[in-house]
Amino acid sequence: MTETYPDQPPIWKSRYNHPTQWDQFYPPLSMPGMFFRSAGRRGDANLLDFMGRKYSYGEVAAGVVRVAKGLQDLGIGKGDRIGLFLPNVPHYVSAYYGAMAIGATVVNFSPLYTINELNHQVEDSGTRILFTLSATALFPTAYQVLEQSSLERLVVGSISGALPAGKALFYSLFRRKENSLQPEDDRITPFSKLINNDGNYKAPNIRPDKDIALLQYTGGTTGTPKGAMCSHQNLTANARQINSIDPFIDEVDRLMGVLPFFHVFANSAVLNRTVERGGEIVMLPRFDAKQTLKAIT
Repeated sequence: MTETYPDQPPIWKSRYNHPTQWDQFYPPLSMPGMFFRSAGRRGDANLLDFMGRKYSYGEVAAGVVRVAKGLQDLGIGKGDRIGLFLPNVPHYVSAYYGAMAIGATVVNFSPLYTINELNHQVEDSGTRILFTLSATALFPTAYQVLEQSSLERLVVGSISGALPAGKALFYSLFRRKENSLQPEDDRITPFSKLINNDGNYKAPNIRPDKDIALLQYTGGTTGTPKGAMCSHQNLTANARQINSIDPFIDEVDRLMGVLPFFHVFANSAVLNRTVERGGEIVMLPRFDAKQTLKAIT
């Protein structure tokens, strides 16, 4: 029960200490609407810094529309479930906003899932297509789920393709064992092939407060993980709320993106809020103290 006194407002109101009023109103806004609004005003500014390779808002937007067009060419549309079995890599951002741009629902999966865990949530969510990487830590698990479940297709990216030229060469020469051999299978689409188009996708009518943008599975600490249904307005309003209480709103916005985007905390407080604000994310696929310190200096 809220503690009150006669003729006085609730105590929490008197102790509210943020830059904006507590009773903010956020008009309905879709996720692609939020993304493309920021891309339109911040086109040449950096959105991502991945291991030293910079991606501007304009470049990421070009990837987003090509993912959207590629998915539509595969017969994916509004309401279909698109899974992301990815760490923090540029592919994640393009796939995330690209799927939502055509009204599809994104389903986040932890890259640490076992075959059984991933298989269960793929079936439970009705995921049709799964984005992943060619890495040995991911592809074999994803392919086994493709074989065992109702999953229809894998879209497989390469880390080396997202790195700066020198690092990409090093990765291809010295880290080949980290890449998994892929079988000849018509159900496997390279990420590069998916986005080999003009980006001219057909934008659907999205109802921000009704249509589901994200299925976010709970941690499972009190039972089997359950898919929480998040509307477009849920996500965009939360991004705007986070920025509203930021005391450093007038300063340069450059955020370390080492928390995993597949987790609800980083998805809201790192990815979506930074896109809404027009800031930059320094991405790392996993936490490494030396890499983190190097990235922020």
